[in-house]
Amino acid sequence: MTFLKELKENEIGIGTYFRIRKDNTVELGYENLNSQEEYNNTRLIIDPIPIKKENKRSTFKCKVSWFNRNDKVYFPKDENGNIGYDEKSSKNIIVELNIEKLVTDKNYYEFFMEKLINKERVLKYLEYGMIEEPEIKCGDYIGYIEYDEQGRLNRYFDEYFGIECHTLESKQIERNNKKTELLIFYNNEIEKHKKAIEEINNKIEELYKEEKEQSRTLK
Repeated sequence: MTFLKELKENEIGIGTYFRIRKDNTVELGYENLNSQEEYNNTRLIIDPIPIKKENKRSTFKCKVSWFNRNDKVYFPKDENGNIGYDEKSSKNIIVELNIEKLVTDKNYYEFFMEKLINKERVLKYLEYGMIEEPEIKCGDYIGYIEYDEQGRLNRYFDEYFGIECHTLESKQIERNNKKTELLIFYNNEIEKHKKAIEEINNKIEELYKEEKEQSRTLK
């Protein structure tokens, strides 16, 4: 039996809750009331079809976002009839999880939200994913949590699966596209600076001309 509040389709997702959306994705919300961080609410949307299955947990593509109660993140329903919000603010991640534990085990749920998919950690791993040879090869993969033999929850990271995610063709294309965008941006910046330098040089030349003309007048 779940400890989470189940929301209806037309209810705003604030606090700790879950719901099945019309597109069959699972939406989970978490509010960390003890957090002093600016963004103490986490929203996770899980694609219902796992990309990999194991005995106790499966691997899913998810979207995660962070906000607080004062954020203007709510919009009318989307084309699937789901409560809308700013999709641009969400991040795509790949995470291993046990959905049954996530909705029935309060400790597992809180540890997952606070220690595995917290904003700082996720953004760090996604930054690694955009580097060709980073400290940790991960792509969009951020790991999983599990109970150890002493019954304590810990974070884990499958290095082999991380390399697999990092070298996906889709991720390589994403990194190449980012490089292209940066090259275009830097080239545009160079052109802007060239024009600015040219304008400055023209002004300097005009000042020299004026100085020479004034010198002739004085003679």
